[in-house]
Amino acid sequence: MENDFRKDNEFYPMVTSLEQKRNKMNQRFQQEDYGEAINYARSLIESTCKYVYHELTGTEVAQVKGRKIEPTGEYYISLNGLISATIEKLSSLINYKKSIKEISDDLIDIVRRIGDIRNKSSVSHGSRTRNIEPQKEETLFVISLAEDVCIFLVKLLHARTSV
Repeated sequence: MENDFRKDNEFYPMVTSLEQKRNKMNQRFQQEDYGEAINYARSLIESTCKYVYHELTGTEVAQVKGRKIEPTGEYYISLNGLISATIEKLSSLINYKKSIKEISDDLIDIVRRIGDIRNKSSVSHGSRTRNIEPQKEETLFVISLAEDVCIFLVKLLHARTSV
């Protein structure tokens, strides 16, 4: 689209790990492996949240907001907890807090639903029943949403912290 407000790869070159996730997501989509493309969409959101949170705080979000898993000593945070913690940290950088809070609640719900779609696909945890694979159009919608969420988070981070 000639006058699209987005530019391809507009922030990914700054963050190699995010660029890798995005590339894998797009490769899987092009290979018509739609369940795996959605899996990478979720992974892109998770990685973006972890990156943004760390850039803002210098700490790992799972260690601060998650729970410790025994006996491994590793930390875990749910996707919902991850996006909520990231939005919470970014909220101090936002001018229209009340309106953005409502939008953030919707954003958290969208991200949770992307996780739900991933969990119902064949690439998720083992299932007793047959999984229904997402269609091309559904997958394109989900990966577009995931990418837009990530672009929003990183652009907000860089726009507000570079002034």
